[in-house]
Amino acid sequence: MAEAKGIRIGRLTARDIKQALALLNQAFRGRPLYTLVGLGRREVFFTPRQLKMALRNPYMLFLVAKHGKKVVGFSNVWAIYGGVGLSGWLVVHPDYRHQGIGRALAMAEAKICKARGCHTLITVSRTGNTAGEGLLKATDWKKLIQLKRYWYKQDYWLWEHRL
Repeated sequence: MAEAKGIRIGRLTARDIKQALALLNQAFRGRPLYTLVGLGRREVFFTPRQLKMALRNPYMLFLVAKHGKKVVGFSNVWAIYGGVGLSGWLVVHPDYRHQGIGRALAMAEAKICKARGCHTLITVSRTGNTAGEGLLKATDWKKLIQLKRYWYKQDYWLWEHRL
């Protein structure tokens, strides 16, 4: 487990799920970056039951950043096979931003995926998500192409990170 300024980065456990989901909901509600339909779909997939089942899937990776027992960051990689991983959400609690936690989560994802045989990670970010773009650029991701009217008819950027 990596450390970022007293923050512990490790794998999501069943007892962390409730806090991790609360953090995700806080991060995405009320933000103009995601449509209501998109938010609804995310909340249906990310139920405690679904996430607990996903923890057993060897092709997925879920990480948390913790300050003591409090979950202050969350990230996941969906599909780790064939040498490629699909990086999903990466969120940090607003009170803990700008402390290197996002960078630590991204670096931990890359390290674990490389150890699992990945040579590349890919992800998308919603256009206009300047915080997300800043983190991706700072952790050596390369912006490849804009995807027009992608998920829920919104525009996204496709990114790649060579490991």
